[in-house]
Amino acid sequence: MFATRTTAVSKKSYTRKAMSIAALFLAAVSVTGCESENDIARKPALSNALIQNALKNCDLQGDESALYSIRLREVFMNSYARSLDYLRKNDITVCLDKRLIKQDDKHWYESTIRGFFYNQAQHLVVTLYDTGKTSDETGIFDESIVPFASDALDRMEDNFTDYDFKIAGNPPFLSGYRISCGKGCMTSKWYDDNAIHDARWHKVGDMTKPPLAKGLRP
Repeated sequence: MFATRTTAVSKKSYTRKAMSIAALFLAAVSVTGCESENDIARKPALSNALIQNALKNCDLQGDESALYSIRLREVFMNSYARSLDYLRKNDITVCLDKRLIKQDDKHWYESTIRGFFYNQAQHLVVTLYDTGKTSDETGIFDESIVPFASDALDRMEDNFTDYDFKIAGNPPFLSGYRISCGKGCMTSKWYDDNAIHDARWHKVGDMTKPPLAKGLRP
């Protein structure tokens, strides 16, 4: 059911950060190179609709709505138009989530959870790893949120089925998206086991609940 993408990478921390910058460039080239002019032209309107949905439903975690919107727009514009269509068709809210940076990896191969898909009683929510920085604010040795966030969204249509959207609340979240450094490579995928236990969390509250706005929280 779950697809895996593989890319060569060193295990050294600074190299992974540099790879993130390269991944951002390659992702932009790949997306624009594979999409039609019509799909590229549709993305600003699709992004606007998804951003408005996020501002209405997500806990902005202390951000101003303008800055939150900029980061989300970067992710959406680096995703495929068909992925944005999929999010809208299934009424999936996409939230940025700074809680995901507060984790220690449990395993020697440094698996990192970069997103969760939550299936709640009234909301389907995808959360994405967020550093609070736009691409312009990200230094050369800092990690951009965009490459893996857009990859997570682009994988959803292939990784999920209609049934996954109908089993609300059991469990309260369904899947995690992560990257992991194996033997000389980096892989990224959604997977449907108990993802929340694959990291040690630091003062983040209840990770089984998505970061929804007050009044919408389960």
